[in-house]
Amino acid sequence: MIDLKQLWVGDVLQVISTGIVGKYESHKGSSVLLNCKGNKIKVSATDLKLYKAPKQNVELVFDDDSNSNTLSKINDSIDLHIEKLAPHMQNQAQARILDFQIEKAKSFVQEAINQRRFQILIIHGKGSGLLKAEINEMLKDFDKVRYTFEKNKGGATEVWLDI
Repeated sequence: MIDLKQLWVGDVLQVISTGIVGKYESHKGSSVLLNCKGNKIKVSATDLKLYKAPKQNVELVFDDDSNSNTLSKINDSIDLHIEKLAPHMQNQAQARILDFQIEKAKSFVQEAINQRRFQILIIHGKGSGLLKAEINEMLKDFDKVRYTFEKNKGGATEVWLDI
């Protein structure tokens, strides 16, 4: 049985007997209210488990063009839209998604600094502006960030780094 005291609103749960996946909203006694794509259903806590998205198999393909004199292009941008960054997290709580996006952006900036890249682009989208504000705050933690510029009508931030 799932420990109802450990659940947060928005946690993704799966009904064991049917396979239905939904977001936790509340509980009363041992009855849990799930939101399944806008439909609310009551389920016994004994028929629930935390949902784990299936692992996606990613095939790595390496270009073995030994005649090529060009270096492979290093990715100089990151798209933080959750459906592109981590589609398996789309049903997670908004706070978890935001934390994940910030951590990925931090790693991306640190990797760019380590690789001595001069310029990168962080695509955060326009939305409510929360992710953009968090990204701008996060960038202040890096002493190698020289300038930031708003791009794509506010949907992205171009970052120039001191190399």
